[in-house]
Amino acid sequence: MRSGVNGQNRVLNSNDFKHLEKMNTGIEDDYIKRIFNRLITGKNRLYGLFLDDQMVSLGGYSIYASRYAMLGRLRTDRRFMGKGFSTELMYHMMNKAFQINGIQWNIRR
Repeated sequence: MRSGVNGQNRVLNSNDFKHLEKMNTGIEDDYIKRIFNRLITGKNRLYGLFLDDQMVSLGGYSIYASRYAMLGRLRTDRRFMGKGFSTELMYHMMNKAFQINGIQWNIRR
């Protein structure tokens, strides 16, 4: 956990849709809600950062052609913006994705 952030990161499952529905992201027609079940199965992962039982940040990745990873889908509940939660979640997702065998990373410095 990075300094100042005291949440819990975890992989989401079908029971977590209720947490997504409670998030105040300001996105009226969020495609994540429409395809949530597809984003938690197969070569897709969604992660949530929780404070107690409230999801304050959401993000994920998808694996394509068994060797490319796309990280994104980042959302933060507007009531928790500016506190580093999405940054912490992105670091967590990156670390998990870097552990997947066979993924080719093109990191530019």
